[in-house]
Amino acid sequence: MNWYIEAFKQFNNFIGRSHRTAFWSFMLVHLLLTAIIIGVEIATDNPGWLDLIYSLFTLLPFLALVVRRLRDAGFSPWWLLLVLIPGAGVLVLLIFLAQPTRLSFAKGASL
Repeated sequence: MNWYIEAFKQFNNFIGRSHRTAFWSFMLVHLLLTAIIIGVEIATDNPGWLDLIYSLFTLLPFLALVVRRLRDAGFSPWWLLLVLIPGAGVLVLLIFLAQPTRLSFAKGASL
């Protein structure tokens, strides 16, 4: 839960790096909360406003975290645009996000 809160504290930091633990911990909590919200919406016959509000609330912290994670894995943040390719783009991006930290970036090499 600490990594989830930390992502919100650094919602405007697109420059730094985020380790795999930070990214995947955020994703776990995010997906659990999304599942709970969707369950509440189904149980209450809600048209989806809660999920929309939550998604908009988490969009900027999520994007910042993905950009920092790509940089930590040694990829350009522009690789985030892979999500625009239907199907395969998201899969390739997930593979990039699962890569370990690149040592050259960990030692402070220039970006």
